[in-house]
Amino acid sequence: MQPTGLLSEPPLVHVIDDYDKFRDSLLYNLRADGFEARGYPSGEQFLAEPLWPRRGVVTLDIDFDLAPPGAMNGRQIFAQLLRHRCPMPVVFLTGPHGNDVRMAVQQVKYRSDVDFLPKHTPPDELKATLRHFLAREPALRQAAEEDRRLLQIVLDVLTPAEREVMDGVLNGLTNHSIGRLLNKQEGVVELQRASAQKKLLGYNRSPLVLVETLRPLLDRFGAKSLMALAELELQ
Repeated sequence: MQPTGLLSEPPLVHVIDDYDKFRDSLLYNLRADGFEARGYPSGEQFLAEPLWPRRGVVTLDIDFDLAPPGAMNGRQIFAQLLRHRCPMPVVFLTGPHGNDVRMAVQQVKYRSDVDFLPKHTPPDELKATLRHFLAREPALRQAAEEDRRLLQIVLDVLTPAEREVMDGVLNGLTNHSIGRLLNKQEGVVELQRASAQKKLLGYNRSPLVLVETLRPLLDRFGAKSLMALAELELQ
């Protein structure tokens, strides 16, 4: 896992579109209004550099009709952003085809920091959307860094036994109930629980704080338990 806090460039508008005239026109328009912007003719070029240190907002075409056979389309590029948990917001810029809006709407369900606009959207409306997301980007990145920190503890610091015990705590079970469920002595459960909570929360022993810390992490990663999260991530 890459270290957190790598802010190697200022926030940019990353314009990914295979239509040169549209991409160049948008870049010119954005730069003329004070935006820092960079263009990419393909998803492959955009993804060639590490994602985590990069900041800003991504504008993303969907179809990439002019791209050569086998090149990534917008949905595939977006899937890579999800896979790498890139914290940059995404604005889909949809073309005139009938399926574009439907396809874009399907993507929004995966993240709240995603919007979609037709390519013929008035420039001021697009810029307002970009400014909104650029203002939110630092908070989104901070939340993503906290997720990475917790995930690293869950995967690399907690033992499998401690993850099992923590799942019992997240489900509201007592040490006695966890011991019966896992066929462990209650004293062993207490030791493993204390060790895991110290790794996660320092000296805070509050079960409520533990749940408030871990439950949102599980929800964001689509996992029902720490054991399931670890299995998913290690795959």
